[in-house]
Amino acid sequence: MRAGRRLDRSIYSQGEIHDIVRYQLKPKITRLLRLTLTMHSELQGGIFAIKYVRLIWHLMQVIVLAHQIRNIVLYVLPEPIKESTTLANTHTLIDLREKFFFFENNPLREKELRALWNLVILIYDYDMYYRERADIVLLWLVQLVVQGLWRSSDGRREPRRPWWGKNIEICPKCGGDKGSQRVFADCPINMHS
Repeated sequence: MRAGRRLDRSIYSQGEIHDIVRYQLKPKITRLLRLTLTMHSELQGGIFAIKYVRLIWHLMQVIVLAHQIRNIVLYVLPEPIKESTTLANTHTLIDLREKFFFFENNPLREKELRALWNLVILIYDYDMYYRERADIVLLWLVQLVVQGLWRSSDGRREPRRPWWGKNIEICPKCGGDKGSQRVFADCPINMHS
């Protein structure tokens, strides 16, 4: 065994599932990112009609790849759970995913959102390169939040209803949300637990 290799590897790092992640999912993600990042170059120079035909071709490829990635994550790979992963931060992401879907209330977008969450969790658990970058970006984001430089675009503390909050009750005395697993220190009557 090479130095630095984990003995307690997750299911995404071994066997048939590893092969699916490495040879089917990752190349599609890489191709999707390359296509998305180079679309602007299709509009540079050349004949007007040809530029837009190229752009439309690029967009069609992006849509097909995104759909293929979604299907692999939703229907081929097992959903990331704590028992099949080994990293503490992966377990935290799994908890965040479950908390998110506790409050999410849009059945039309649930599959896409679940695929996105699972993809992030899977890549975080599987790929050290992206994991290290995600860790540093998250640390930067926390610093921005603490400094007050990261705010929601309209000053809201959570998304708008009716697509959010299926498991939230409104506190009749203060008007605050009384959702499970949430504590509101700013409640004037301190009723939230």
